[in-house]
Amino acid sequence: MTAGDFLYNQAVVRALNFIARDPENNLEKLISIGERLAFNPDHKDIVAAVKRVLSEDTTWKDYTVKLLQNTTPRVRNRLGVNFFVNAFFKGVPKQFQLRDE
Repeated sequence: MTAGDFLYNQAVVRALNFIARDPENNLEKLISIGERLAFNPDHKDIVAAVKRVLSEDTTWKDYTVKLLQNTTPRVRNRLGVNFFVNAFFKGVPKQFQLRDE
C-alpha cells in the first residue's frame, strides 16, 4: 500500500465515521465537500449524480441512511474503502487507461 492509498483509506474512514453520527444531516455536508474536492471532470459528474440521487427524499437516500446506521463500523468502513478508494479513485483512471489501449 502506497502512502497515497493509506491517505485515501483514512480519509474515507474518517468521513464515514463523521456521517454515521447523524447520517441524514451529515450526508449532505459530505456531498458538498465532495463537490469542492472533485477536480477531475469525471469525478465532478459522479459527485453531481450522487447529489441528485441522495439530496431528495428517495428510497436510495433511505437505504443509504439505514446502511450507515445499521452496519457495524468495521463493515461500513471496509465497504466505503472498497467502493470509494478502489472503485472510484483507482478504478476510474484504470478504466480510462484500458480504454485508451
